[in-house]
Amino acid sequence: MRTLKRLFLLLLLLAVASLIAAQWWVRSAAGVSSVERRIKAATGLETEIESVRLGWNFDFLVTDLALILKDAEHGDQVLLEAPAVAALGRCDKRIIRVSRPVIKAVQSQRGEWSPSQLKSFADRDGAFKALLSLSASVTRAFEITDAVFVMQGADGRDVVSFSGINWYHAPARLKGRPGLMHNVFSLQCIDGEPEPMAFEWLSDSRGTYFLSGPEAVVQTHVPAEKPVEASVAEEESKETE
Repeated sequence: MRTLKRLFLLLLLLAVASLIAAQWWVRSAAGVSSVERRIKAATGLETEIESVRLGWNFDFLVTDLALILKDAEHGDQVLLEAPAVAALGRCDKRIIRVSRPVIKAVQSQRGEWSPSQLKSFADRDGAFKALLSLSASVTRAFEITDAVFVMQGADGRDVVSFSGINWYHAPARLKGRPGLMHNVFSLQCIDGEPEPMAFEWLSDSRGTYFLSGPEAVVQTHVPAEKPVEASVAEEESKETE
């Protein structure tokens, strides 16, 4: 019994020492540069970070993240600024949480948008369809809180802006439906005018299934097949038993 206690104590000391060493490294200039390189490789954009630190469960916490597009026409364009970004949870269930970001898409003189994945949001009437398409194509879990999103035209003026955005996007973890994502989305203003709305839906390559939202939109987009929410309710019932 005494041997087991000593072994446990040794493992605990090793874990604490590892965390201290990792904490020191990520806070160093080399650690910050390494994180910047990883984000640049993932996004294709120049990356600047003020600081990085680790939580006790090895969560990554990033302060003052900026993603920058090198643009010969307009100079450097900051496409994302976020005062706080966190990668939370275990590797297989990690979620990226972005707090109070300002996100921008810019148009070149040739009419091309960067990032190109966001170009459909320039059409205000088609923005909701673009949101559904984006949610179906992203498999990484994330949570965005109190965001501002601006589409800036080639003349430097805002084509459309959205603010007060909150978006939770994570795997639904429904048995028999790998890749099914759960979305909870809300919005406060469009072009500075109050237009509050909120939606909740499930999405994958097979379709979009609304759980809540304005009735007209739900009726327009729900497919004819059996709603997935019934299966979700059954799965949640099993978990609570």
